[in-house]
Amino acid sequence: MAKDGQARHLKKIAKAKKSPKAKKFPKATKSPKATKAPLWVIPDDSAFSRLSTDGGTVVEDITLLDDAIAIVNIGFDYNWFGNDLTQLVIQSNGQLFMDTSNDSTSTAVVSIGDYSGSRIAFANGDLDPSAGGAVKVGRKSGADESFKVSFEDIKWYLSDEENNVQVELFPNGDIIFCYGSGDMGNEAIGDDLSLSRVMAAGVENFDLAFPIPDDPFDSDGRTTEWPTDSCWKFQMP
Repeated sequence: MAKDGQARHLKKIAKAKKSPKAKKFPKATKSPKATKAPLWVIPDDSAFSRLSTDGGTVVEDITLLDDAIAIVNIGFDYNWFGNDLTQLVIQSNGQLFMDTSNDSTSTAVVSIGDYSGSRIAFANGDLDPSAGGAVKVGRKSGADESFKVSFEDIKWYLSDEENNVQVELFPNGDIIFCYGSGDMGNEAIGDDLSLSRVMAAGVENFDLAFPIPDDPFDSDGRTTEWPTDSCWKFQMP
């Protein structure tokens, strides 16, 4: 057989040995992806309101001195990132600690994301409940079961500004932050009387950090402006 003919013959054999092409099927229609609920939303029908026994709320007065803590019972199993808590720590400087062994009374304003533990910071700053006002907790049972911490007319240390803020916890882990009237004022450090006071607010659980995302807070959950008449809801992931 001539070389050209032999080459053509070998090409035919090679083609014959090739596997048939796989049959193409129409692509399956993709199911729509489940939409994740946003972590932060503006809650309906929420506003700061001083705690009272209306509606069956059981109100307890909490005595807090300046730079102090108090361990309190929540009243139900509270879902904190998959762990059920029955107690927490109220810190006078605008924080709730979820670990009852945490006895920190630090006045430091710690950005959301820089804390090395678990906390709910609702007004993390140098507050002084001993200078007037009231710290209260309210517990609701039944279908509206919740636990609320209320700082009412609490002043900054060595200042006259009165601030009102509440944080409400629900059994499923959700948290509502509500701010009433307040004023950040200025902070005196040494001879400088004009420094803007800062506070931080958000949710942290070790390496998980969720600052309140909207104005007047920055991306680290810090603000120099009191968020009067504002509420945010954190939906536990």
